[in-house]
Amino acid sequence: MKPKETLKRGIKGALQRAGISVQRAAAPDERALYTDYEPSTLERRPFLNVGAGAFAHPYWTNLDFGSEWYRDHQKREAIVEYDLTALAPLPFEDASIELIYTSHTIEHVPDEAVLNLFREARRVLKPGGGLRVTCPDAALLYRSVQHQRRSWWAWREEWYSGPHSTSGGLGPVTLLDFLIREVATPRSRHYVHASEPHAPEEVEGWFKSLGREELLDRLIEGLKFDPQRPGDHINWWHANKVLACLRSAGFEHADRSSAGQSLFPPLTETRFDSTRPNMSLFVEAIR
Repeated sequence: MKPKETLKRGIKGALQRAGISVQRAAAPDERALYTDYEPSTLERRPFLNVGAGAFAHPYWTNLDFGSEWYRDHQKREAIVEYDLTALAPLPFEDASIELIYTSHTIEHVPDEAVLNLFREARRVLKPGGGLRVTCPDAALLYRSVQHQRRSWWAWREEWYSGPHSTSGGLGPVTLLDFLIREVATPRSRHYVHASEPHAPEEVEGWFKSLGREELLDRLIEGLKFDPQRPGDHINWWHANKVLACLRSAGFEHADRSSAGQSLFPPLTETRFDSTRPNMSLFVEAIR
């Protein structure tokens, strides 16, 4: 860590131990997006980012699963620890939250964890508040294989030469390898922590004999959340599946959206919806 950063953290830590909260002031253009909210409301930071990683904003409260896996991204002193797989209540009162945002989180946990999150989101949101969800779009991933669009996966090529991949002796990366890695990371033959990896030839047979949802379910069969490797993808979501889960959670108003296309001005800020929008699904629900 650089000396300047070390000094800043030391000063901030000392002030926090003395009971003095230190938050970055919002820039003028950021404040303009929050004119629907009173200053006293903004001070409470009633905007939740679930699975926040390195996100930081003076009006937002970060919830995340504290982990060494994300040590380079998380500011541990700045997050509310929350394990989605514990199926616990969100640590907030009923109808006390304005907005909830979760980006590229639900693909890391099983269906029951997502349903619990959505139910809890509905409970803590104020009437008229919003929940925005973004994640890999499994329907788009599937179509890329169906129509043999290998060049579309250029954004994922770098992973195969990174620290989590071992490609030696396995031959070229195929379209099905990309799909397997994105939907069911532990089943990827190129993953250094692979468990019972799928052979592309086997998956090719499934692709020919199974429907889309059946194939995706087969890819993730037997996978569970691993707290030592929370970055693994163990689930798939497309628009119909997310919308059905939101309806099961009690949301009556939920629709597919697009990057930056929120009905809530704070969520139109460019720092949101910035994680791989080219392959992502966007859904927004209103309480």
